[in-house]
Amino acid sequence: MHKIMVIANTHGWQIAVTHFLMTKGVPYLSDLTEPQLDDLLDRMHGYVDAAEIGACMHDAMPVT
Repeated sequence: MHKIMVIANTHGWQIAVTHFLMTKGVPYLSDLTEPQLDDLLDRMHGYVDAAEIGACMHDAMPVT
């Protein structure tokens, strides 16, 4: 969970975490299963990779 929040806070992408939680129907990161946390972390890494090369994932968050 810590790595997810570090990425979100570093890039101003907290809304990506909120959106993911909403799609899973849970209010808190601690309510996610391990596979869901792994999925979210992979997504956050994907957003970072896309931002670093100036590309965009189809659901990428804007760079701040």
